[in-house]
Amino acid sequence: MVHIEFRNIGGFNNFIGTIDRTHIILETAPLKQPEIYWNCKKRYSIQCQGYDYLLEDSAYPLSSFLIKPFNNPVTDLQTCFNITQAVYD
Repeated sequence: MVHIEFRNIGGFNNFIGTIDRTHIILETAPLKQPEIYWNCKKRYSIQCQGYDYLLEDSAYPLSSFLIKPFNNPVTDLQTCFNITQAVYD
């Protein structure tokens, strides 16, 4: 169902979600390295990640499963992609 909605709204195939601001809130700080679980909303959390492809914002590196906007779009198609991708950011 999620795949269908991403395709219908933005034309993105095989996407299951976005990575930015997708957090699972933790009730308490983990015992080991609690500082790495502290998020920008001043809560302890882990990021939810899955399979297929994930849309991300420009803060993340491009990888085989993370798709981000073009840093400096030079074509209309790249600009269109960035605009469409921003809907999910």
